[in-house]
Amino acid sequence: MAKRSDRVVEGKQNHKGSTARSLVVARRGIATASDFKQAMVGLMFDVLDRRVTPEMSNAVCYAGKNMLKVVELEQKFAVANANKRLPSLTA
Repeated sequence: MAKRSDRVVEGKQNHKGSTARSLVVARRGIATASDFKQAMVGLMFDVLDRRVTPEMSNAVCYAGKNMLKVVELEQKFAVANANKRLPSLTA
């Protein structure tokens, strides 16, 4: 089976002429759990609409899993600071 070559590249549109939904969310930034959820839902739609390849979505999900693991470890082992702020998804 031939590999698909219509991957979504930063700043470019796909074969359907529209930018991937997950890319729009990611460009705004992922700083909260809600942002992360919107990006993952967008990614699911993008895969189903064939806006991104399954290989690319796998890489994004793996990176997202690692990002959530970092947040989990920060929350578990972080020293309580003065304002007791919960860790966010980004610094």
